[in-house]
Amino acid sequence: MNNNDGQLPTVDEVLDIWKQREDKTDERKNNIMVWYVDSWLEQAATSEYWNKKIRYFKMPTSTFQYDGKPRDYVTPASEAFGLLVYDNCRDKWMKQYEWKQQGKALPKGKKDPNWKMFAAKYTDPNSGSKTGGGWKPEGLVKYEEYMNLIKKLRVEDAANQNKMQQLALDLVREKNEITATSPNKGRKRGKATDSPEPAPKRVTVELEN
Repeated sequence: MNNNDGQLPTVDEVLDIWKQREDKTDERKNNIMVWYVDSWLEQAATSEYWNKKIRYFKMPTSTFQYDGKPRDYVTPASEAFGLLVYDNCRDKWMKQYEWKQQGKALPKGKKDPNWKMFAAKYTDPNSGSKTGGGWKPEGLVKYEEYMNLIKKLRVEDAANQNKMQQLALDLVREKNEITATSPNKGRKRGKATDSPEPAPKRVTVELEN
């Protein structure tokens, strides 16, 4: 967030990266696309299905065999849940950044009068282990909304030869200076490297200027 003065793209801006467009040079949209595909999607799909050995060579809707059936590397359900988490926490993250920049200490407990200022959008901190995993009803509605929209955007992209997903793949490869055509190209002999990479310890939200 340091690169963006504590500002994060809105959910609408994130979803907008998958909408069909003729202008492939829009810097703002391309930067969001690279951040989303190269960083955030791993939080949604987990590193088992969207690590560097996959996202540098595949699109989210590229498939592999799972229990004898084709499965997207990033399923609509996984992407939708990732968007829900982002929507749930975006305002809180920006507020936390603002306070830290001002040298203020973040609230450490619910007794702090400032605690509610950092409340998430769709989760109830007092819910405990209630049905729904602590998500408010409107959060569950949002999840279904996001999943249906993602499915619609994927159908539209497939009808257009997956041009937006291909653009995302090209931009991610360019950013990371990937020239190999597969993760096995240029591998040094010795220990196999096909096993999933360790999951990241924390979510990082950064956009290039």
